[in-house]
Amino acid sequence: MCRFFILFILIALRVYNAYAAESPLAQALSTKAAEVKKLLADDLRMIVREPFIIAGNLSEKNLATWHQQTIQPAAAALGRQYFTTPPNAPIVIWLFTDADTYTRHAERIYGDKDISVYGYYKPDQRALVMNIGTGGGTLIHELAHALAAVDFPGQPDWFNEGLASLYEQSRFAGTGEKLRIYGLTNWRLPKLQEAIKAGKLQSLTELMSLRDFRGANMGLNYAQARYFCQYLQEQGKLEEYYRAFRDNREEDPHGLKAAKKVLGAEAWQIIDADYQKWVLGLRPIKN
Repeated sequence: MCRFFILFILIALRVYNAYAAESPLAQALSTKAAEVKKLLADDLRMIVREPFIIAGNLSEKNLATWHQQTIQPAAAALGRQYFTTPPNAPIVIWLFTDADTYTRHAERIYGDKDISVYGYYKPDQRALVMNIGTGGGTLIHELAHALAAVDFPGQPDWFNEGLASLYEQSRFAGTGEKLRIYGLTNWRLPKLQEAIKAGKLQSLTELMSLRDFRGANMGLNYAQARYFCQYLQEQGKLEEYYRAFRDNREEDPHGLKAAKKVLGAEAWQIIDADYQKWVLGLRPIKN
C-alpha cells in the first residue's frame, strides 16, 4: 500500500511539473486555439503547429501540407536569416481555397470588406487571412510581416513592405540548418523599369524617408523598395543590413546610415546609379 502511494505521488508530481513547465507560448496557443475553434464554420477545419494555428476550408491533411511545405520552412529560413526574437504569441493563419470562401469568411470572422484579392495580415489579431487559390507567394509575404513585427517592431513602411514583398516570388535552398529563402524577380519589375527609363523614379533616400509610402505612388514605392531589398540580397548584404538597421533604429530611423555602411559607398548618388543599372539588367522569371 505504501509503495502504491509513493508511486502515485511520483506520477502526480511528474504531471504537475510537466504542466508547470509549459511555456507561456504553449499556454497562449492552447487558449487561442480554443477561441479559433469557436469561429469555425461547418466547412472549416483547424490544426495547431506551434506557434501557428492554421485553419480553413481544406482538409486537415492539406492544412498540414501547407505547414510542412511552405509555412514551416519559410518561418525557419526567415528566422535563421534575420530574426533574433522568435514569436512570443500565437499566429493564426486562415487558408481559403477560392475568392468566394475567402471574402465570405473574412467578413464573418473579422468584419473585413474590400480586401486584397490575395490575402492580408491583421496586426492587431496576429492573423493572416489568405486566398490560397492565388498561390503561396502572398502567404510568405504576410508571414514575413508577422515574424518581423516581433523582432523589429516599428520599422518604416518602405522596409516592412520591401522585405516582405521580396518573398512574393522566392525559392528555398539548402536543407536543415542550412535552409535559406531567396527572393526572385516578379511582376513588380516592369513598372519599376519603366519609371527608370522615363527618368521619373525618385531617389532611394526619398523613398526611405517617405511619410506617405501608401499614397498615390504606392505601387511604384512597393516595387522600388522590394527591388532595393533584392539588390542588397544579390550583393550579399541584406541580412547584414537588416541587423544593422534593427540594432541602430533609434539613431538611424530610416536605415540610411546602415545602407551606406554595408554597401561601403561614399555617396547615395553612387548607390542610386548602381541600383538603377542593376534593375534595368533584370529579366522577368519565366513561369
